Amino acid sequence: MKLFAVIFTLTAFLAVSPGFAADPWFVIKDANDVCKVIEAREKTPKTVAGPFKTKALAEAAKAKTCPKMQYFLIKDVNDICRVIEAETKTPKSIGGPYKTEKEAEAAKAKLCPKAKK
Repeated sequence: MKLFAVIFTLTAFLAVSPGFAADPWFVIKDANDVCKVIEAREKTPKTVAGPFKTKALAEAAKAKTCPKMQYFLIKDVNDICRVIEAETKTPKSIGGPYKTEKEAEAAKAKLCPKAKK
């Protein structure tokens, strides 16, 4: 009888244990193209990296997979001012970094007054 109770208890514990296991972590891009770390049971269509066992590992992957993009004002080879999106400043940069494209366009109007839109 004791053996039956022990086997029943172990079987019940093993049957319930997978339900309490932590979900893996994923890096996704949302509808606004913003990277986020989420906890989910499986990959989603928006997944760009994962699964990861811990949130810290997922955050590290997010930093590599989704670098923060910024806007810069450059003068191209034809001496025309343009707004570009890049991770860091380029040798052709004359302004930036700007957080939004709107800020970069405003700077373009000041730094390149003759620039055509």
